[in-house]
Amino acid sequence: MNKFDLGWLVGFLDGEGSFILRPIRKKQGYIRARECNIQATNTDRDTMERLARIAGGYSNGPYVWSKKVNHKPLYRWTLAKKIKVFDLLNLIKPYMSRRRQAQIELMLEYLRPRLRDLRRREDG
Repeated sequence: MNKFDLGWLVGFLDGEGSFILRPIRKKQGYIRARECNIQATNTDRDTMERLARIAGGYSNGPYVWSKKVNHKPLYRWTLAKKIKVFDLLNLIKPYMSRRRQAQIELMLEYLRPRLRDLRRREDG
């Protein structure tokens, strides 16, 4: 990733990104895992496709969220593969706002032990 793309990515995600770490519940009510991903939603399809080109992940849509005539459809970009989320978070963290850095650190704390275990299984 070149410096220009990194700067664009950091600026966009700092303002428009969602850094998600939340429990996933089964119907019985207990937590089976945690969702850990990065998302962004925008009315500009090209922007979401650019995110996917620069950072990986995927872009999908359009989603119609309102039946009002003046509301544009939404497009969503998602990065969900844990190793890719981990790598991107480490790359962008130094350039993000303090609030985002705190969110990113929580996600990294969650991912570190899980990725260590994953890498051990792949190596062994």
